[in-house]
Amino acid sequence: MAASAAQTHQREFARPLRVVRQQVALWGLDLSGLTVLTEAATGHFVYTPVIAALAGAKHVFAVTRDSRYGSAEEVTRLTRAVATEAGVWDRVTVLSQKAPDALAQADVVTNLGFVRPIDRETIGHMKPTAVIPLMYEPWELRPQDVDLEAARERGIPVLGTNEEHPRFPIMRYVGPLVVKVLMREGLEVTGCTVVVHGTGKFGRYAAESLAALGARVLVVGAKPQGWRLPVGATWVGASLREEGARREMAGADAVVLTRHEAVRQVTQRPPPEGGGPDLSGPPPSGGGPRFISEQLHGHHADVLSATGELVPEELARLAPGTVVAQLSGSSYIDRSALSAEGVRYTPLEEPGPGFMGFTLAELGPTPVIALHTAGLKVGEAAVRARMAGGDVEEAARRACAQAPGADGGW
Repeated sequence: MAASAAQTHQREFARPLRVVRQQVALWGLDLSGLTVLTEAATGHFVYTPVIAALAGAKHVFAVTRDSRYGSAEEVTRLTRAVATEAGVWDRVTVLSQKAPDALAQADVVTNLGFVRPIDRETIGHMKPTAVIPLMYEPWELRPQDVDLEAARERGIPVLGTNEEHPRFPIMRYVGPLVVKVLMREGLEVTGCTVVVHGTGKFGRYAAESLAALGARVLVVGAKPQGWRLPVGATWVGASLREEGARREMAGADAVVLTRHEAVRQVTQRPPPEGGGPDLSGPPPSGGGPRFISEQLHGHHADVLSATGELVPEELARLAPGTVVAQLSGSSYIDRSALSAEGVRYTPLEEPGPGFMGFTLAELGPTPVIALHTAGLKVGEAAVRARMAGGDVEEAARRACAQAPGADGGW
């Protein structure tokens, strides 16, 4: 007997909705009495408005539009199906645009794809106590995403998410993502030689996962700070320009580009004791969150090009048959030059500075649901502080003390 549409949806949505409820409970997300404006999208991103509704939001406005991933009509149909299965469709409204009346009602406006850009006009419609959770870490902010000047003028906090919070370190999924990408390109990983370019957060988790599976990992970049190279990984130099690094990478099966940030730290305050915010207690009476500003944008590292650390011709000579995986769009590669030398690369299209070549959504629903639940928790803590009469500084303190907030110091 053929399954009904309801039965099909029940099976399809069962695990993701279970993850949603687990994450809402994990973070203690409580949006009761609050109105949220977020996006309605395809894939695992369809669960974002449902997260807010299951956390008790008074109402959720979800903005969508046609895209290469699906039509607005398809997204609306899918959102309705998921929200109906979760029993919250009566509190979700899908919009085809950022309606001024919806913005005026919203307490939390999420910085997600179909809500962007959160420009001066958008911010002008928002209530003075509203907040904007970035839904990612502060260093990831791209200038075109949010008009920080307009937000500052209106006194609207813009807050990032600490993706390495000990309660649920979302960043750890970067390692499995790199493994999946390489396996998709036909690499067994175990026994392979993989160059990991970059020693930041992405580089760390990539090196750890690859080494754990038995790969010989060659790390290139500034000497790791704050983490130890795993067994099976070796630091071979600060740049691919160095002769030692080139000598070691001869015959490498893959080059993974992970360098993702170039941040000038202008002001720094000590993080909460123990390395992460305490979600259980009151906001700290002193100190406060780490402040980072003056984000640098553009390609942060010219890696594989005629002017880069290594010219594609030399890469083809050193490691014939290698594949280049561009995890971070902030590490530049000349695709036409690589193609001319017969060097494979992925993704096929340039992601661009500030964007990832691959997203954690490729692994399954949990990373996306966890990240968006954490982001909404940041919004909840900040907006309740604002509604209680606290200023922007107080909202930031609350978000970092009672939620996985990461203040960009704007």
